[in-house]
Amino acid sequence: DLSADKSFDPIVRKQLWMKMTIAPLRDADDQVRFVMLIFQNCTEDVGARERITEAEETLESQRQTIEALRAAQVHIKEQQALIRELSIPILEIWPGVLTLPVVGHVDAKRAAEMTERLLASVTSMRARYVILDLTGLEQINADTADRLLGILRAVPLLGSKTMVAGINPRVADALVKIGSDLSGVETVRNVRDALAQIIPLLHER
Repeated sequence: DLSADKSFDPIVRKQLWMKMTIAPLRDADDQVRFVMLIFQNCTEDVGARERITEAEETLESQRQTIEALRAAQVHIKEQQALIRELSIPILEIWPGVLTLPVVGHVDAKRAAEMTERLLASVTSMRARYVILDLTGLEQINADTADRLLGILRAVPLLGSKTMVAGINPRVADALVKIGSDLSGVETVRNVRDALAQIIPLLHER
């Protein structure tokens, strides 16, 4: 029983790659007398090539993953830009008249984006009037009021006039209580009333 013989080494089966070279041996008359077969173990070379191939496949997979991540980042940025655009809808409701509906909380970042987009729109559309529509604003605090007033102060620097529409009683009461300086701010009941005042002024020379 060979398995019981501790000195017996079992056969180890291993795949080898052999390179065979056939070399004809010729005599003085250039006739083939013998053929010599030369075998060369090239297992390591084959293994190295396989490892190189595997490494190249891994690199290609990583490259594709990186490209997919980059494409995803571009898509996310495009979605974020679309969300920002939808959250800050600047509408030209009449030639030369823009309206900016304000809905929800206005933090410092959003206020900066609103100001930047509004000023850019005033310039590109050559707007003469801007209506800040607060109809969708249910409540307001001191910080939000200051940010909105900052927008109202920035627009006239470009030569356009501003008007605030849609202040509800709750917001009006809050503005009074927090002591917001509304001097010089023209307010109307709604956007329709704002247009009724603005349209005749557009035809004035």
